[in-house]
Amino acid sequence: MIVGAGYSATNSGPGNTPAEPGTVWLYITGPLVIRRGPAVITPDRPGPSVNTLTNDHSVLVERTYVVATTCTVHVQV
Repeated sequence: MIVGAGYSATNSGPGNTPAEPGTVWLYITGPLVIRRGPAVITPDRPGPSVNTLTNDHSVLVERTYVVATTCTVHVQV
């Protein structure tokens, strides 16, 4: 949700159409869809991640997220 003037201070809608006097454009989306990928651990086994001289264990864990919406709706209210 956008609070305040939203995307445009000129209160214009699709095709840069200005809103009628006394009305405003409202930009809304459908539900969000969030997809989460698998965790990828680097290195993928314990041996290479251990420094025996300093007794340190270092790994990197990464995961990809994709956020999408089902649709976009422009409504003049």
